[in-house]
Amino acid sequence: MPTATLSALDHGMPSTANLSPTLLPRWISAKANAIPATLAFPAGQEATGETLYISRGIPQNGSYAIVPGKAGLHLQPRGLHIGYLGQESVITDHQILHIPDPSLFEWVPWEGCCDIESLKAQGRIPLVGGRNKDGEWMFIAVAYPLTGDEGGLHPGRCGPGLKGAAIGYPGKEKIVDKSRVFCLRKPDK
Repeated sequence: MPTATLSALDHGMPSTANLSPTLLPRWISAKANAIPATLAFPAGQEATGETLYISRGIPQNGSYAIVPGKAGLHLQPRGLHIGYLGQESVITDHQILHIPDPSLFEWVPWEGCCDIESLKAQGRIPLVGGRNKDGEWMFIAVAYPLTGDEGGLHPGRCGPGLKGAAIGYPGKEKIVDKSRVFCLRKPDK
């Protein structure tokens, strides 16, 4: 997999300029289910309790440049699972998200399509997890695939062109209207 240079905060907003580079999120190469669990950021869980991590990869057909999704030590088939083109696709070579200081981020409740302008209007800076083939940002999101909090909390993506968060569950791409978007925590006033 090529080294993706998508900074976690690469949309150039001035409010991120004061962050130390050692505190910025990093993407760590992984293969199949060989996940560095001590570095990987736990962002969700299966209904049965197994941890799900944020990861990203490049789909084989190239419709997206790089797509965020979920990885877990228990997932079969082994690798990154993404909701993609109506299916749950698996990518063997992927990158796991490492967050050195989770206190700098928060999950922001969201409903419907998630775009940068709407987030900026609320003073939010989302973590960029990928880009589609047109260069539009894909953000990291988590969502419950079933009513309420049933089915576990699954990492996926949101962004332009999606009517909610896209997650893989089970074997299909599921678009969930209500989600949480991973954003830089608003500074205390």
